[in-house]
Amino acid sequence: CMRQDAEITVEANPGTVDGEKFSQLRSVGCNRLSLGVQSFDNQALKKLGRVHSSEEAERAFTSAREAGFSNISIDLIFSVPDVAELAWQGSVDKAISLQPEHISVYALTIEEGTLFAKREGEGSLVTLTDDDDAMQYEWTRYKLLDSGFKQYEVSNFAQEGWVSRHNWGYWIGAEYLGIGLSAHSFIGGERFWNVGDIETYLQRVERNISPEGGRERIDGQTARRERFWLGLRTSQGVLLSEEELEILKEHSYINQHMEAKYLTIEKDRVLLAEKGWNIADGLAIELTDILEERSEVITQCV
Repeated sequence: CMRQDAEITVEANPGTVDGEKFSQLRSVGCNRLSLGVQSFDNQALKKLGRVHSSEEAERAFTSAREAGFSNISIDLIFSVPDVAELAWQGSVDKAISLQPEHISVYALTIEEGTLFAKREGEGSLVTLTDDDDAMQYEWTRYKLLDSGFKQYEVSNFAQEGWVSRHNWGYWIGAEYLGIGLSAHSFIGGERFWNVGDIETYLQRVERNISPEGGRERIDGQTARRERFWLGLRTSQGVLLSEEELEILKEHSYINQHMEAKYLTIEKDRVLLAEKGWNIADGLAIELTDILEERSEVITQCV
């Protein structure tokens, strides 16, 4: 059975919902709303191919509040090409002014087959440099922290007491069950997923056949890599074994990055320091490479 205090989140596009729909969602038990606003700048929204306007996004937020949602998250996308810096900053300011419980900020990634990818291939799209991307992220991070939000993961910020439970679970390696087309699950050290073709999925479900499309057992090396790649992105960092702690403390790379304020070690955890949030993924790869190289050396010596 479901816990009485379960967090039940629904994602919504501001251009396809209204007060009545929000009220219906609340009436069936949904208690957390994630609004895919992406931007409060109409030019940026147009470039992103969104169907809603800035005004509609704000109305959707207000309608959700009126419908009884006391836990609302706003998604924003930065590093959108040909959008002025001030426009992005204005979007962040607007989001903060609405006083949501949670804000997620993601850098634009150009996926294959999209209009952005086509324009990039033609040379008509000027993407932001890595430095510009980093500067936008840093500005946003400090703005949200100064506004009372707590950063619990590289891209996720929450007011005190409003960390997204399901989101946090993914980052710390908790088990989860995915239901539906293409849904992924992680249980008992295995990751498995449902088929991605809608017709195949429906046929199997209607015939009472498992829609599972595949599964994999997470081996020791993969488990450690994922523990570092996911955990280092969070505010609590990665819990180290005694062997891992000893290896990292003795390595010159770690000492250099601790001095440069990219990493810090607190008791038995390695965490991001002030300058590390922007390069968390790269730092995680370096850490796992160090541990794997030492393990290989020990194995060869034995």
